[in-house]
Amino acid sequence: MQESAYRHAEQIGIGTRLLDALDLSWMLSRTSVRLESLPHWGDQIWIRTWSRGARRLLFERDYEFISGDPDNRPFGRATSEWLVVRRDNHRPQRPEIVLTAAQLPVHPEAPAVFDFPSPKIESQIGPANQDTPGRKPDLLKYADFSEIDRNRHVNNTRYIAWCMDAAYAALFGGLQSLTDPGTRALELRALDINYLSEIRPGDRVQLFVDRKHPDSPGTIIVEGLKSELLTASFRARMQFE
Repeated sequence: MQESAYRHAEQIGIGTRLLDALDLSWMLSRTSVRLESLPHWGDQIWIRTWSRGARRLLFERDYEFISGDPDNRPFGRATSEWLVVRRDNHRPQRPEIVLTAAQLPVHPEAPAVFDFPSPKIESQIGPANQDTPGRKPDLLKYADFSEIDRNRHVNNTRYIAWCMDAAYAALFGGLQSLTDPGTRALELRALDINYLSEIRPGDRVQLFVDRKHPDSPGTIIVEGLKSELLTASFRARMQFE
């Protein structure tokens, strides 16, 4: 998704080369993914992506995942919301101020993959809502060198990898369970993630997992809190088969 978005943005003239010259950058705000199945090792897949234009401060981009088999079977869809921010302070900029009318992607006729916007995820497991005082996090993570991208914060894909680690730690009693042949792999079917605040190099992040979601027994919510401030950096809702 990340690579296809980058390539398409370059093709339509609003990619990194343009924004770098303006001292601007793309920053992801929300993503929602729905999967009918997961690709397997060695599979070839195609990713279609298109812009749905700008709405207030947000640029909307959708995706479709297609298998490389002869039947070209679709197996998933996704939507995302992006901001254009200043590179020095990462403050959002109004699209029409920083991009000319010719550069702005305006595609009101572009189809939406979902009949819902990427949802806002409310806090259910922050300090004020923890079931017991002094609850320990399900997993601790550190923003190490390999997690950092060109915007000098943790790359958005790493948040999702952390969520998967937290899911295994919470649902199976720890990552050591992966050595047990009886531990089954989690089959992700739906993901919604809200990126709330940046995680910078060296930050320590506590991951809390809520397993009591009323809508679906296979759904968890993961919330990442910066240890120093106990402020939420991201919230994700994950549904497993």
